[in-house]
Amino acid sequence: MAEKDEFEEQNKSVNAKLPYIMVLVLVALVLSLISSISNTISDFAKKQNGVSQNSPRKAFNSKSIKNSDNMFSDIGTKGYQNNEVKSSENVINLPINEPMCFNGMTKKEVYEIRKSFVKKSIFNRSDYEPNEEVFGSIVDGKDWWGLEPLVCSRKGEITTYGVSAVSRFINNPDLLVQTYFPFSLSYSERLREYCDGNFSRNIPIELTYNDSKKMITAKYEMSPFIYKNKVNYFNQKDIHYPLILSGLNARDFGYEYMYITDLQNITMLNEENASKNVHKFADFIHVGSSCMIPGGCNNMSPRQTELEFNVNDLPAEMMVKLWKRKPLLPNFPADMYFKIEFEKVQG
Repeated sequence: MAEKDEFEEQNKSVNAKLPYIMVLVLVALVLSLISSISNTISDFAKKQNGVSQNSPRKAFNSKSIKNSDNMFSDIGTKGYQNNEVKSSENVINLPINEPMCFNGMTKKEVYEIRKSFVKKSIFNRSDYEPNEEVFGSIVDGKDWWGLEPLVCSRKGEITTYGVSAVSRFINNPDLLVQTYFPFSLSYSERLREYCDGNFSRNIPIELTYNDSKKMITAKYEMSPFIYKNKVNYFNQKDIHYPLILSGLNARDFGYEYMYITDLQNITMLNEENASKNVHKFADFIHVGSSCMIPGGCNNMSPRQTELEFNVNDLPAEMMVKLWKRKPLLPNFPADMYFKIEFEKVQG
């Protein structure tokens, strides 16, 4: 009986101390949590400080490009672009390489040019070979649609003189998504601003890459001429000058699926378009007859009407989300983002 009384006394003593023990345990847990959060914040701050102080893409600086031992390393690049880090952001400038004439070249020669430019791009890898579904139908020795006549042609002139239109894409692999005017107009005084303007060549004035956002941004100059004038487009009624997107480079690197979002001062031209659903790029190069040369010319195809759009005012922009595998929904995070900006032609 005495043992039972002693046990009950001990039990009462433990029960009396239990609330204090629980409080101590709780305090210890709270202190441990605070310490963990503090360490996490400290580590994050150190990482952020490291990012702001170091180049995010050291492999692609201008020095490594200049020292390339590739036989095509001296091919022209616009002087105002280089692979330097912008000090205020985690962004690098990407080179914009000049177009060139491919007329008469073999497929192998075009492939070597392509590989030389990929070697200088953010998509460089040691085992890169041009995608055969994209470039495999190039035919040796053929002429190519010329950039100048593809914009505006003069009566009696051939359509293949000068630099090749597709070379502005082949020579710029970082330009994952390209814009272009999908028609050739007859040169006239009324169209002189368009025919003679640099903007109608659709070569960006700036190309940048934000590694942390996985986003490439291409900035173009555009003239108000585009939305103030109309053109008879493929025998349809007169409409404002349309542009179209090409995913030739995106498809080459495996980004076959795309979706357009964040349209500002841009309207998609057709009811069925890539701002409503995920679409698949179909771009490839083959020999076609549109150049009106006997036997045809190497050129890019097909015309994807779901990628056609109008610029309504300036500035304008759009975002293109890119995936290597088709997403279940278009609002899923993309593998890569490509932003296109248009600003008014200066001067």
